[in-house]
Amino acid sequence: MKIIIANTNINVLLKATDRIMEQYGRDLIPERIKGQATLSALKNMFDGDKYFDICRIRNAADMNGVIIPRETEEFFATLHCIPFKDMSQETREFLFAKSIDLFRGNILAMGLLKPENENRV
Repeated sequence: MKIIIANTNINVLLKATDRIMEQYGRDLIPERIKGQATLSALKNMFDGDKYFDICRIRNAADMNGVIIPRETEEFFATLHCIPFKDMSQETREFLFAKSIDLFRGNILAMGLLKPENENRV
């Protein structure tokens, strides 16, 4: 179900919201949704943005209860707001892999990973 805000009757909007909140609950964000949000934020940063944003990493870590190791935090902080084009390919690839690895458990919680034997050709 989509919620469309523009030109929407407020009663319809609230009913659609209530249906979704009843499905997921009002108090907690499901782990699957957190994983989806985290993956969306990382994909957007590495595909859409022009620079690395440690704030996005910290926000996702806070939401997911992930503790960023000190050395990783320092690495991320060093590259904060540095354009990807100004990084070596090796640094960009490591930064991307390190970011994904940090949230591996949350991404796996999305339930999209197929068993190992189903991924083989």
